[in-house]
Amino acid sequence: MFSVICSLLNSIPDPCKNDAAAALTSCLRRDIAVEDTRSYRKVVDNMASCMDGFILGGRCVISLMPEALLFLLKVLHTFQGQNKRILGDGLAQTQLMHDLLTAVKLSMVLLQKCPESVRDALQRDALQRDALQRDALQRDALQRDALQRDALQRDALQRDALQRDAQCPLWKTMCDLLHCFCGFLLDG
Repeated sequence: MFSVICSLLNSIPDPCKNDAAAALTSCLRRDIAVEDTRSYRKVVDNMASCMDGFILGGRCVISLMPEALLFLLKVLHTFQGQNKRILGDGLAQTQLMHDLLTAVKLSMVLLQKCPESVRDALQRDALQRDALQRDALQRDALQRDALQRDALQRDALQRDALQRDAQCPLWKTMCDLLHCFCGFLLDG
């Protein structure tokens, strides 16, 4: 049904596209926020339909990239838990594997379709981290002058800076997705 709606929206007149995109983005945002795990398959299928030859839908999903990736990560973790519960049920495992591959493909397509958004988000986070690190270094320099800190305290500052570097939300989400993909491969 959703693919029929996507097809209809592809032929919408240009003056109506912004309103349609806003409405569709709002619906997708509401769907992504769903907590009912039974709805995950439908939401993933709808998002996949948006990304598959539906220009307006793809634009909407891409505009929700951080939320969409976090949702897909949540879905993959849920599927991983379901996989462990249905071991031995070939039919259920086949359906779950299909759902899993759809979610994996969707996350990969989403990242591939918007490399500029990914790059920009990572650069914004890097600039924020650099500013925070400069501020921290300036504060620490003042404190070091006042307290004559030793080399061990400088090492602690460097470790803190490295930990802050790993806290970029988009980077963390992408790493978590990769970890989840690997978990599925290793589960057999």
